[in-house]
Amino acid sequence: MLTLTFSERLHEQTDVRSIRLSPSTDEDLQVDLKKDILTVTLPEALRQEQTYILTITRDIMDERKNRLDKTYQLAFTTGNKIASGRISGIVYELGETSALVYLFRQSEVADDTLLLRTPDYYTETDDSGRYTFDFLDPGKFSVMAHRGGAAPAPLTPSRSPYGLYWENSVTIDSENDAVDNINIRLGKEVPPFRVLSTVMEDAKLGTVTFVNSFKLSKSPGAVIEFSDPDSDALIKANHIFQYPNESSQLHFFVDGLATGQVYSLSVSSLTDSVGQTLEAVDRQITIPEKDSIPPAIHSPLPNKPVALVPGNEPLTFQFTRPVTVSDTDSVITLTDSEETPIAISLSQPDSTRLEVIPETGWPESEIFDLKLYGSEILSEDNVVMVDSLFNYSLSVGRERGSGGLSGTVTGPYVEKTTVTASPLEKAPISVTVSVNSEGDFQMEEIPGGMWLLSAFQDKDGNGRYTFGKALPMVPAEPFTVLSDTIEVRANWDVEGIIITYPGKQKP
Repeated sequence: MLTLTFSERLHEQTDVRSIRLSPSTDEDLQVDLKKDILTVTLPEALRQEQTYILTITRDIMDERKNRLDKTYQLAFTTGNKIASGRISGIVYELGETSALVYLFRQSEVADDTLLLRTPDYYTETDDSGRYTFDFLDPGKFSVMAHRGGAAPAPLTPSRSPYGLYWENSVTIDSENDAVDNINIRLGKEVPPFRVLSTVMEDAKLGTVTFVNSFKLSKSPGAVIEFSDPDSDALIKANHIFQYPNESSQLHFFVDGLATGQVYSLSVSSLTDSVGQTLEAVDRQITIPEKDSIPPAIHSPLPNKPVALVPGNEPLTFQFTRPVTVSDTDSVITLTDSEETPIAISLSQPDSTRLEVIPETGWPESEIFDLKLYGSEILSEDNVVMVDSLFNYSLSVGRERGSGGLSGTVTGPYVEKTTVTASPLEKAPISVTVSVNSEGDFQMEEIPGGMWLLSAFQDKDGNGRYTFGKALPMVPAEPFTVLSDTIEVRANWDVEGIIITYPGKQKP
């Protein structure tokens, strides 16, 4: 019997199943709760010469429902000596929660289903992502981390973000009984690329929603077609477009469909963000007997401040359906803070977008008023916008200078390494480069700010990090993260950065 005393009175509804014994036994633990004390009655049938670990997870809560500060592991032995093996590391991409880490003891026979079983040992990371397994007997272990679910339930790959270590196993023996830097990155297993739903807004405008994200610009040959079950004729969508802030939807405009008629919809020549080809699509869709919806502005929203950057990047108006401009000279007016008219350049890169920019570009630290006249904008079927006037307040920020980053990646996995600089702010986007044959890298035109550098060995050559796969078991790609952030200043190059991979573990 073991008695555990806590610094606070425990919550009466504390789930005592969060206390587990590893390796597991056929008999369950008996746990009794009384105020700040937990009494654990151990199974009678324990293996001889075995170190057991009692794991107390962070699901233990006090009266105010505060979780335990970390996972605790208490060891005892049925032999003469408590095992001293240790495996530790960091789990990255946690989000706003901790992660569970599972440890599986490998047998001499390879088993691709290992990671889908109940783990031999498990623990939970602290808020920084660090974890430790103590008191391990010698052997070979596979390590996996995941977020979601309840320990020690087996992993559900389709539901939980998870990741594997980059070697098949980690060995604990008399010569190597403490192994650190068994680090893991979490990611979601990408499902097959398929259509989730299709909707017709009216007889001409519709939306297709997909399971995975994609960029239409990466699939310029994408086609949406309708076929009448009673004939062989195909009707192709006139326009296919994607909103800039959406990643899993396509919008389309099509002429020639009969209201009330049922058609088969198909989508082809589209790939998702990881290069998967869309599964065959054959959806039945009924064309509604509904008048055409007037065009509207999807973005930017009127009467809300719009922030711009200095330079020649145009302000883009995204419409909800294809439009035509009846009078390009009067559809948009731009004035400065003193109400002085500003000459503009207006263009329409495609049928659903309108771009505007001052002829001299957006000047730094200026404020503008923009008016867009809806009465001058018609849909392709001659439906005018509902509102005749849209007002916008535009502010141009200060020009953000840029600098450079350069250095060297060292360690055992330098070949095929990719280096990524990620901003601590939400924008701008990350910057990625490959190292040369000497492991050197150089990044130019990096916007000023604080950046985090990381590197991974792109073993499969797909240009993105591979988190590993549970079934069949495939290790992740080696990676490393620079512990210190790097400040980039305008017109200044930061040189001599060293990014080092952890050493190889004993197989």
